[in-house]
Amino acid sequence: MKKLIPRIIFIGLGLLLLGGCQPDVIVKDEKGKPISGASVAPISLSINYKKVITDKKGHASIDFKVQEVKWVTVSKEGYISSGNVLYERKKPIVIVLKKK
Repeated sequence: MKKLIPRIIFIGLGLLLLGGCQPDVIVKDEKGKPISGASVAPISLSINYKKVITDKKGHASIDFKVQEVKWVTVSKEGYISSGNVLYERKKPIVIVLKKK
């Protein structure tokens, strides 16, 4: 019984953390369909960070950065780039790309 309680707590915390995960950015087209393979570029005041690619649901998560991310720019072949979108707001940020 003594070994069971720590395991239950550990598993419970793990499930809580996984259940609370949500993307930082969701990219969709004009019809509301997710866009997979879009490049999400995090930008701070003086650093352009490595781009993150959206998954099949159009989701992208941006890891911790040394300098705070201020904007993101989203682009994909065949779509008009989003330009700089303010990152400092409630997550997830939904960005809609228009076809060229």
